[in-house]
Amino acid sequence: MAHHQPPPKRGKTLFSFFKKKYGIPDDQQNAAAQTSILNLRTSETVVVESSIPNVHTIDTTSFQQDPGLRIPINDYPVNQRDEIRRKYLNAGPFQPKLSEYPGTEVGDQHRRFQYVWYKQFSRLEYSPSK
Repeated sequence: MAHHQPPPKRGKTLFSFFKKKYGIPDDQQNAAAQTSILNLRTSETVVVESSIPNVHTIDTTSFQQDPGLRIPINDYPVNQRDEIRRKYLNAGPFQPKLSEYPGTEVGDQHRRFQYVWYKQFSRLEYSPSK
């Protein structure tokens, strides 16, 4: 007696996730899906390029320790981000010791940053500018 084996399953492709429209041949559906994907890629590229203005004018040699004045790492060119991260990691957290930290009033309480927090939280940074 021969065992009947089910036909092999086709591997899922990106196009298998698109809902089929009845009455439209598969090759036309695949072409429409490919066009949609191409348009999506194109629009993503445009958004990424337009969200980083003047990427080539950022000076990667400047080093700002104050976290409130730093250029965000994502604003640097992609091929220079690791170099910038290494600079900041090697420098360690910016922890200035001020004679007095500015305070704020929260309701009837007066609050201010405490220098001893640096010992409790070793990676804590303080920004005098912010």
